[in-house]
Order: sequence, then C-alpha cells, then structure tokens
Amino acid sequence: MMAGPTATSGDGTIRTIGDRLRRLREQRGWSVRDAARRSQLSASFIGLVERGESEIAVTRLMRLADVYAVTVGDLLGDLQELRSRHCVPLSEARVVDDDDGRVTISYLPVPMRGLQPFRLLLRPGGTMRGLSHATEEFHHCVEGAAMVTIDGVQHAVAVGDTVHVPSQKAHEWHNPHDVPCLIVGGVGRDGTGL
Repeated sequence: MMAGPTATSGDGTIRTIGDRLRRLREQRGWSVRDAARRSQLSASFIGLVERGESEIAVTRLMRLADVYAVTVGDLLGDLQELRSRHCVPLSEARVVDDDDGRVTISYLPVPMRGLQPFRLLLRPGGTMRGLSHATEEFHHCVEGAAMVTIDGVQHAVAVGDTVHVPSQKAHEWHNPHDVPCLIVGGVGRDGTGL
C-alpha cells in the first residue's frame, strides 16, 4: 500500500500542527479520547501528533481538520497576515509531499473565509486514497490526466474537466499515466478556522 502525503518533521511543521491540534481540542473542552472517537483515530496516535512526535498522513490530517471544522491550510500555517492581501504567490503555499514524491499538495494561503484553495500534483503512479470531507469541494484539471473515484464510481479526468465532490463522499485520485497531472481546486470550510 502506498504511503500518503505527510507533513515533514524537519522544518518544525509537525510541532506546529500538533500545537494547533491541541489548542483546538482544548478550546472545545475535549479529551484526547473525545478527539479520537470523533475522528476515528487512536488516542495514542493523536497524543503523539499533538506532542510533535509523529508524522501524519494528509488523509488523517484532513480527518482531524474536519472534526475541528477548520481546513488543512489552517493547520499548516498562520493565515492572519494574509487577510488583507489579494494576491499570494505559490511560493507562500503550505506544501505537503508523500514519502515517495509522487503526490504534492500545496495549500494556497488565500484569505477566503468560505473556501480553502489547493493545488494537487499527481506524478505518474501517484495515488491519494481515503479522502472524505465535511464540506463539498471542486477540482479542475489544468494539465495531464488522472482517474478519480467518487463513492465507488470511477471517472477519467482530462485537461479542462471539472470534478465536484459532494460533502461526506469517499473519493480517491490516481494517475496511471506517464505524465504528471495538475489539479487546482477548493474545499469548503465548515468553520471559522483557528
């Protein structure tokens, strides 16, 4: 089974994510076990992540973000300084890569309250499994081609195609081709962020 994208521990991202997750849990008055039950992750794993002692696959990070009604972008970086900006360069994106380098997700720190924009790069053989979000999302293919499976139904996606994923629908992406596939999209925000 292919590993999913993870946040890297070398740049302090893991500790930052852990601190933010702990703060969100404590703001709600939840124990680690409460967060585990709601996210369907183990309490020991959540404890390790909160202490910055474990990497976390982006699919698990998405699950926790949904539980806390924030976006992954909120967990990866402070967006407060961007609230008054209209244009944010890609170089300021919060980037999450998988272990084998086949999938890169760039969470674009645009100051939008209702939408978290992202850029998904699926290199040949790249796969993202186990996705499901509390809110709906859209994806638009700008380069290459890929396969998306939504609620068990597979769809071929090519340049110019747009995909809508309703809230709570299981979906996964796979690039079976020999060229990269670039997708831009946005996932709705269920809460007000951090």
